[in-house]
Amino acid sequence: MEKSPVNRGISQTLFQTLVRTARGILRVVPVGSLKIGTRFYQLAYRMSKPRGATEIEVTSHGMKLSGPADDKFMMPGLYGGYYEETEIGVFNALAAACTTIVDVGANIGLYACLGAHHLPADGRLIAFEPVPGNLDFLRRNLVANNLADRTTVEALAVGNAPGELTIHLVPENIGFASASTKRASDVGSTESVSVSVVTLDTYFAEHADLVPDIIKTDTEGYDGFVLQGALETIKAHQPTIFVEYLPRWLKECDFEPAELLDLLFTYYSNVFAIDEYCRRIARCTKQDLAQFGDAGNFHTANLVATNNPAHLELLQSLGAVDKICSRRLTS
Repeated sequence: MEKSPVNRGISQTLFQTLVRTARGILRVVPVGSLKIGTRFYQLAYRMSKPRGATEIEVTSHGMKLSGPADDKFMMPGLYGGYYEETEIGVFNALAAACTTIVDVGANIGLYACLGAHHLPADGRLIAFEPVPGNLDFLRRNLVANNLADRTTVEALAVGNAPGELTIHLVPENIGFASASTKRASDVGSTESVSVSVVTLDTYFAEHADLVPDIIKTDTEGYDGFVLQGALETIKAHQPTIFVEYLPRWLKECDFEPAELLDLLFTYYSNVFAIDEYCRRIARCTKQDLAQFGDAGNFHTANLVATNNPAHLELLQSLGAVDKICSRRLTS
């Protein structure tokens, strides 16, 4: 079928109006009922996108981004302007105070485009993305935003040892591709790809002219292995770490959440949780994060660990607080 990319226009404006209305309504909905909001947004997206479109182009945070129209999570979020708003604000501020950014699990390129855009003129962003479909969108989105000249795209997975990895694809969800066979079974995945794996330590040993200021990793539970494979880089250069922390997903990839926390708190003096639902950044301890158990506290899914004085000052200037939000989410 011929692709039908859709530019920002009446449909997206309609959807964003529905999103604003929903946010007003959902302020009185209990936190444990967040699925109601997710389903509302997905319904609005299905109603507002053009029939027969196989891919869609949206404008999100000033970036033009194309992705598959049948995606049920990331594309509705980008389309409606509500996808990871707090995380993106933090990332943009940090990116502007960097020279080299590493984006592991770049997907279709949201953070890669934003990072490359906010870097200074001599900056470089290295994007790792192994899934062929995502990789195609990533490259196209970098070109569409005139950012290809300051990025390096590596068609590789990142882990704790070189080799091969099987990644299970999730139908109609570009953001949930995972190395976990359990999740593949749970979501009914019937397709997978075998990809080559590199460690960040090996990569930066071979590219000694590059010194990472930020390592961002979002690999659906494989992040512990990513950071294990970057220990020498962390010891030598102490890059700020921007990492997804979801204990259940880490365990599904056979990585103990406590090991990831041990790594962060061993090498970093300042660890913050980015709280999307409370719209704040909070300094946290290992005990703060461990208290939520296997399910995790979904609204503090992204952590930032830093020893960089400039990055620490930026986080504090963005209103970082000293207490993590203790609300639990039941769904």
